Amino acid sequence: MKETVYYYRQLGTSQFIPSKTEKQIIPVRIKNDFFRENMIFDASQKLWQKTDTFPKETSELVPVEYCEFPIIPYRPHYSNNGVMPKNQVTSIEDLSAKNMADFLIWHEEEHRYSYNLKNYVDENSIIKDYFCFIVNIDYEQLILTISIKKFARKETENRYWNFVDSEIQSRQFPSYSDSICEPIFDTQLLTFDIKNGKINFDFDEKYLLNITVVDSELELDLDNINPKVHKKFNTFSKIKHFLLQLEKRIIPEEIIKDIYPKFLELVKIFTGLKTINEPAKSISENTFVKMLYLTLIPYEPNLCSILPEKEMQELKIRFNYKRTDPNVLNRFLKKAKINGYRIFRRVYNECPNVIFVYRKLWDCGFRDFNLYNSVFENTEKRNCISLSNWKNLVFFSKYSIKKRGEKATLNTIFKSYSYLDTLFVYNDTINMFHKYFRYIPQSLRKDILKNGFSEFNHDALSNISFRVKNRNYTFKYTEEQKKLEDKIDGYSFCLPKDSWQLCEIGTALHNCVASYVDDVREKRSTIVYATKDDEYKLCIEVSKNEIRQERADRNASPSKAEKEILAKWHERHKLTVNN
Repeated sequence: MKETVYYYRQLGTSQFIPSKTEKQIIPVRIKNDFFRENMIFDASQKLWQKTDTFPKETSELVPVEYCEFPIIPYRPHYSNNGVMPKNQVTSIEDLSAKNMADFLIWHEEEHRYSYNLKNYVDENSIIKDYFCFIVNIDYEQLILTISIKKFARKETENRYWNFVDSEIQSRQFPSYSDSICEPIFDTQLLTFDIKNGKINFDFDEKYLLNITVVDSELELDLDNINPKVHKKFNTFSKIKHFLLQLEKRIIPEEIIKDIYPKFLELVKIFTGLKTINEPAKSISENTFVKMLYLTLIPYEPNLCSILPEKEMQELKIRFNYKRTDPNVLNRFLKKAKINGYRIFRRVYNECPNVIFVYRKLWDCGFRDFNLYNSVFENTEKRNCISLSNWKNLVFFSKYSIKKRGEKATLNTIFKSYSYLDTLFVYNDTINMFHKYFRYIPQSLRKDILKNGFSEFNHDALSNISFRVKNRNYTFKYTEEQKKLEDKIDGYSFCLPKDSWQLCEIGTALHNCVASYVDDVREKRSTIVYATKDDEYKLCIEVSKNEIRQERADRNASPSKAEKEILAKWHERHKLTVNN
């Protein structure tokens, strides 16, 4: 059994009226500030003709508005001043009569473009070129096809036309005087093939949809997916983005609401189930993306968001499945070595990515399922584990669990995630801990285990990273610089001998002084450090007899005693402070 429903745009509105029969399309042009006459297209003569009244919609024909495409006018070129900047105010005295005429024409075209940009879409932001949607449902082959009829426009061929030079625009793209031409009809297809688990479309609207696709025709099939094929991941992501744009800008909401229940009937026929488990809201509330997931794995649509993920590589499994298997989730969990207990299942139904959270915790060495549950049921904690780099998290956790236990380790991870400003800084810090672990002194390791990856520990790890990756430079100082070395009340003021010591100072005082290597080598700055009882206490930047920075341990202000020592040192060496 087959069913076909036509949806036609009602003239002058954003409403689409369903019809059981196909109608003849009558293109019309509605007069406006820039188009002075109502016109109707005579198909027999292939001409636009003036009209006082438009034909009324009947069971056989429907009038459809053919609106002007918003063409950005090219800017006039002036021999003396070049292309006029967009916001430049131009005086009449600056222009010749011809240039002024060009300017006025361009100014009028700008107004026309602004009007057409608004008129080109209806009140629901749906592009008016799309005037008819045909929904075909094949209940035997379990295929739902959406045919979208539109006016084709040659102006959209170059998707970069908004960025090209104005003179090139004037040669490549038509003016408004050229846009009143014979309407050309085009049909685009979107097909959901539930029986074969495929989605196909033949859209080529790269500019209007604001998307980039690999080809204008794409076919997606997740059967026996190989996680190492990155192009497949990329394609899946782009198809989801395409469907989001399709629902947002092309197909009206009322039509999608009619389509979805009919699509679910096809899914029920395929599975033999009376009710269907819809995809989790955390994946997408977009209807077409839900239809995509139900097409690919109707028994367990949430797996569609899992199988293409790059994190599947970390599971090191190759999962072959049958779309007709109602136990597909159980088989996947068994293959992934995941205990699908009640709390896990409940969270999975809302957030399928909890599969990767579970496996990360397991690989990290956590075995207390009370801790698992505390992570699963807290969105922020779940996101922390989900967004952490897999290998780096495992390395830190296994090291920390041996030293401090599971609960303390997990708390340190969450503390680190909340400390740092961005996800990038957090992952960068834990990566440095893994990559440069053998260079990290015991005192810093203990501090990280206790306080987590704080901003200060990030700076310390950055300095270690710098020291490992960069060669050691021995600094040479002038006699004037050497005079800055001094001893005052048990404090020794010294100059760092090389770049590695500069890094050591930064690590000890938790600052970024290691980045000053080039400034010291090229004599733009002089770094002086102060020690007491063989411990770094102060770090000072001097330039042209001025002190730019004075840093104590952990970026704190110097203590009262240290300030007194610094004041004596300033006075001895006749330095001024410019913090």
